[in-house]
Amino acid sequence: MTAAILLAGGQGTRLQAVWQGRPKALAPVAGRPFIDYLIAQLAQSGAFSKIVIAAGYKAEALTAHCAAIADVPPIVVSVEPSPLGTGGALLHALSDTEGETVAVLNGDSFVNIDVAELLADHDAAATIVAVRAPERGCFGALELSGDRLVGFSEKSSDGPGWINAGVYLFQRAALNDFTPGILSLETDIMPTLIPSGVNVVRANSAFIDIGTPADFARADAFFAALDLYGIGPGT
Repeated sequence: MTAAILLAGGQGTRLQAVWQGRPKALAPVAGRPFIDYLIAQLAQSGAFSKIVIAAGYKAEALTAHCAAIADVPPIVVSVEPSPLGTGGALLHALSDTEGETVAVLNGDSFVNIDVAELLADHDAAATIVAVRAPERGCFGALELSGDRLVGFSEKSSDGPGWINAGVYLFQRAALNDFTPGILSLETDIMPTLIPSGVNVVRANSAFIDIGTPADFARADAFFAALDLYGIGPGT
């Protein structure tokens, strides 16, 4: 079985007035903390033996929340000793995982895909999920050649195109050469792995990133429309 890491260390400074001091992953959406939807997605897939929460800002709140969740794979909280960035948090959390492959999900975005199917089809050093956006300037714009990643431009390209959906699979061996520390997954780790082969799965699926005020405002309706996993207000 494979472990999954949820990158949930972000503070979310742009929306702290709305989130009232919570870590971004605990932002309230449709009556539940946002991270519940990600945990439910992983649990319902049946593909993961453990979920590791890579926590940073207000990690104690995430720890308390996850301790109260039942009927899912075991949840472990990996707390950064200091802010490490997305890549550094991933490397720090690896010690709490086993197996040759690890799944990694951003803790502030959601794409409605079958993660078990994604795992079954994984056959490269890394796999990244892409979704098409009408405006990619606020996201990680991807340069693709067929089903391979050839470039990664973090939040710099305008216009429509394929963007990073925040879901990855890594072979553990592909991460062994990185030195733990402050690293960005998007700008330090992913570009380095391109020569080894990074597969891209183009998902024509519903996607949301709650990091912007506009998208956070539509998050309740997004999950209500999907009616995912029986999670919603009052459940």
